[in-house]
Amino acid sequence: MSEINQDVVKNIAFLSRLEINDNEIEKVTKEFDGILDFVSQLDEVNVDDVQPLTNVNNQTVLLCDDEIKDGGLQEKVIKNAPDREYEYFAVPKFVD
Repeated sequence: MSEINQDVVKNIAFLSRLEINDNEIEKVTKEFDGILDFVSQLDEVNVDDVQPLTNVNNQTVLLCDDEIKDGGLQEKVIKNAPDREYEYFAVPKFVD
């Protein structure tokens, strides 16, 4: 893995809106390089026979059927409207 240089760290700091002063640049550069070295170890793991995992507990998610319902509450909802026209909420015009 290629080493991270100070220019890359400064660019990352700029993009992530982090303030890293010149005294910290060398330390942060070494830390970033160490992080990338650690992550690169994942390339050494053989995952050919590993199935994708969606839940660590191996449970299925119970889903409801998607059904369109109006709720049957139109009259109750419209009664709350400060102003209504027909069976809809009326709002003042705000764009000319």
